[in-house]
Amino acid sequence: MPLISATGKIIRRQAEEYRMKYILVPGILALFCFLLITPTLAGPVNLSISGASEQGGYITTDLLFSPGATGMDGYLTLWFNKPDGDCKDAKLLTWKSLSSGSEPGTVHMESAVPVDVTPGTYVIFAVYGTGSSFPSSCDKGVSATSTVVVSTPGQAGHDMAGRLAASGASSTGPRYTIDTISGIDTAVRVEPGSGIKPGVTIRNLGADDTSASQVEVHAFLGGNELIPVDAVISPMKSGEVKEESLSFTVPGYIPQQSYPFFLIIDPRGDHGLVDPASNLKRTGGKMSVAIEDPGVGCGCHQ
Repeated sequence: MPLISATGKIIRRQAEEYRMKYILVPGILALFCFLLITPTLAGPVNLSISGASEQGGYITTDLLFSPGATGMDGYLTLWFNKPDGDCKDAKLLTWKSLSSGSEPGTVHMESAVPVDVTPGTYVIFAVYGTGSSFPSSCDKGVSATSTVVVSTPGQAGHDMAGRLAASGASSTGPRYTIDTISGIDTAVRVEPGSGIKPGVTIRNLGADDTSASQVEVHAFLGGNELIPVDAVISPMKSGEVKEESLSFTVPGYIPQQSYPFFLIIDPRGDHGLVDPASNLKRTGGKMSVAIEDPGVGCGCHQ
């Protein structure tokens, strides 16, 4: 019996040593490593509109943004609507990409008063979303709302090309230019709600872009900003040339008439120097936005 008892103690001790060596200690080490690589939640995303005003046909909006700890890149869209309007009727003012490492602070956004808008008090609201999709006017999530008094009617001649000026960024930084635009035929009418997919050749004429954030390309039909679908590129090195395929949607609310089509890359100078001679690129001519008449050109009208 003493021998059996001693043997049992030895076996139990060996089992405990096995658990310590092969189960408990590795488990503790794995938990420790997990805690090291897992980001600490620093609270939710915070978004508010600190000010909005209109002057001369252009709306200036300042937003206070704190990214929290989402761990993902995201997009911020700014919308315009009547006080009692349905979210589906909102008009896009502008948008901005935000990286997961964005610092809390003020986001300054500028846009033209939408075409055909008359003087009055309107609602503006910002929507933030993470991932690869741009948040729509009806998306539920992080948002902020304010009002703006419009005194200047929206006109096709009020466009962001006229507001593009030097950003004050260092001339030694990146400097993006759009060399060519392809895939856009200004002789063909486009319907509201349809897609436009321009091909572009982009060049960095300045220094290496070492930022982590994406470079924005905004598309316009006159004073109407198009809804982005695929409208960002990765930062480029000095002298690098890229051919990119972009995608935008023609908003369904655009009045049916002809507009100049143009693109602006890095419009706020987030990456480098803004130069109207390079950041802005027009196709030449005007693109007609109209609902196609199926009878036109088919011989149906006698």
